[in-house]
Amino acid sequence: TPALRSPVVTIDSTTLSESVPQSAARLDALDRIGVIGYPTKRDEAWRYAPHRRLDDLSFGGSVEAPTELPDLDALLPGLGGPRMVVVNGVFDVNRSTPDCPEGVSITSLADALAADPERLAAHFDRADDDIVDAYVALNIAFGSDGVVVRVAEGVIVEVPIHIVAVDVPDGTGTATCTGVVLELGAGSAATVVESRLGASDLFGGSNIRTTITLGENAALEHVVLQDVPTEQIHLSRVEVTQAYVDQCVLAHREGDLTAVDAAKAKWWTAQVQNDVLDHCVQLHGGYGFMNEYRVSRAWRDARVTQIWAGSN
Repeated sequence: TPALRSPVVTIDSTTLSESVPQSAARLDALDRIGVIGYPTKRDEAWRYAPHRRLDDLSFGGSVEAPTELPDLDALLPGLGGPRMVVVNGVFDVNRSTPDCPEGVSITSLADALAADPERLAAHFDRADDDIVDAYVALNIAFGSDGVVVRVAEGVIVEVPIHIVAVDVPDGTGTATCTGVVLELGAGSAATVVESRLGASDLFGGSNIRTTITLGENAALEHVVLQDVPTEQIHLSRVEVTQAYVDQCVLAHREGDLTAVDAAKAKWWTAQVQNDVLDHCVQLHGGYGFMNEYRVSRAWRDARVTQIWAGSN
């Protein structure tokens, strides 16, 4: 029988049995909720979140995919590349057009998990400090399907890759969880557009987590477009892992890090930090430059990283 793990989580003990790929990491993520708790208005990043409506959401259940959806071609830009569609957290083969360019592999997260679960350990098996809030933990636990995009070393993808997540709530307050994994090999480049759409006026929610791994000198242009009705709650997180920086840390520990590699790592991390914060300021509008808000202080504090240890 389902057991109540928290005020908003219902989990069937058979859902994450030992036979399910990455089950141990996913159960550990749920246990982490008991340690960190759910965000409240005292958490600055969640100060203006709709907490009462968040409490009405239920995670762990499934929402049946509708037989009919709005015309996606009419709602979305035509990008000319492969389009992968996820409906209510489940990869939709019939609505997807996975015509992959050479050197690109695109599969559903469920298929990738079944084929090689260890290769997706970075997406599911997260350190405690990486699970920054309960909703990240919920996505790790219940986000068993979605999209995996892998670009081989040295491949330059000329056309954008479009990932479309459509949520059609059934009015029960059940939230869907979706996982997106982007892996770019060394020296590769690609553009990935994620569109998040809501196709119902009923109450519900969606929780999408994207993990990005970039090889040395890889370049990714990542665009997120969102069009969700006010009746729905959308939770989203993007996590970026730069393999090159990890390699530099290991080399430094062994005493083998060169000045050139250290400079590359410093330049890339400072550049990404400031690029992300520039977008955050624009997204928050007037709140983005008022010093009493976290995003403004983060933007201010990040400026120096492009100056010290060698100017970018």
